[in-house]
Amino acid sequence: MTEDYQNDLDALGKELQDMSYPEDSNTNESAPVEEASKESETEVPESKEDVETEVNKTFENQKANEAFASMRAENSKYKTFIKQLMKGSGFQGDETTYMQNLIDASYKQQSERQGQGVSPEFLKKMDDLENKTRVLEEERNRTAFAANIRGLQDKFKLSDSEIKEFLDTAVQEHIDITAPGSNFVTLYQGLFYDKLMEKKIKEERQQWIAQNSKANSAANVDNKSGKVPEEKSIDNMAEFESLLRDLK
Repeated sequence: MTEDYQNDLDALGKELQDMSYPEDSNTNESAPVEEASKESETEVPESKEDVETEVNKTFENQKANEAFASMRAENSKYKTFIKQLMKGSGFQGDETTYMQNLIDASYKQQSERQGQGVSPEFLKKMDDLENKTRVLEEERNRTAFAANIRGLQDKFKLSDSEIKEFLDTAVQEHIDITAPGSNFVTLYQGLFYDKLMEKKIKEERQQWIAQNSKANSAANVDNKSGKVPEEKSIDNMAEFESLLRDLK
């Protein structure tokens, strides 16, 4: 028995020695690992701006989802409340009809309190007229706002970016530019006085340069003295204003 057992061990050892594996087996198995390693090395990491943009998008989506969830929750409370009222009153119709009945009942109660022959229909018409008046007033305000923006832009030759700067600054300064009668020109002059003065001086300087260049091209010599006029240097604002007065 011991001899048979030893023979079996010898045979098993010989089989183990004769076993061989393909040389390329290890290569094939490691290739995906090496390729994955190369891909990970060449992969360009996200920039800080990309990460911030992604975070902002996620944050905005989260806020939008929270807003929708809150709206759904409020809508659910509203529907539950209406259903309880319908159930308590024994009403068998739909919610729209029930709500209209409540509105009619409210007008009737208001009419009874006011007395003097004021009908519910009259009160309802008054409310409808008030709502229409409010809508028309809002539309007029929007039209006036747009007209003010166009007038401001034409007055000072402002670009769209400058208009946006004006609106943003007004918001930051807590100025209600939507109020009826708002004078955008006066507001802009107050908020951007220095900028307007700088722009005006630049325009006047360019105008003077253009006129001076035109005069020099028309006559290279002074008609009175026959001499070539000397170039006038502008070293300060006083000299520049003096030149402007000479041009008038």
